[in-house]
Amino acid sequence: MGEGHSTRTLYIRNLNRKLPIREVKRRLGLLITRFAKILKIKMSNKPKLLGQAFVHLDEEITNEILGNLDGRFFLGNVISACPAHEDMCIGKRRPIVSTRTLLITDIPSPVTKGDIEDIFRGFGGLEGIRFIGVKSLAFIDFSTPEDASTAYSYFADGWVRHIHGNMKIAPSA
Repeated sequence: MGEGHSTRTLYIRNLNRKLPIREVKRRLGLLITRFAKILKIKMSNKPKLLGQAFVHLDEEITNEILGNLDGRFFLGNVISACPAHEDMCIGKRRPIVSTRTLLITDIPSPVTKGDIEDIFRGFGGLEGIRFIGVKSLAFIDFSTPEDASTAYSYFADGWVRHIHGNMKIAPSA
């Protein structure tokens, strides 16, 4: 992989522009899951970005994955695949959070309030955790929006990784 390139995000271009984005994403997902687990596929409907996709993988990009995708005939076009310059370039999230509270969702059932507290204890300004186990979510309260922003930007891909499973993180409204 080249210097400055992502190790987990593929950039794929020359995808079929005539099919609906949802269908291209579905079929692209079916193709890539033969080689690696996918966390997210991002495509844009802006005219300049049609026919391009960013695929965020659960593992490092290997030469095997690139070799199987680059130059492959897919949906009527020969596609080109390479590591992205940055992770998930389309619709990149802003790391600045205007709220003091972060929301964690999709919490696996074995995860406890103590586990979540252990994850966020290292970030400054942690005030408290409101854990709602039956709803599989938690609110993480910080003393300032800057502290919340620091914690949020640490999980830049939007996922908190834990031994029992991954959890989504987002600013609370």
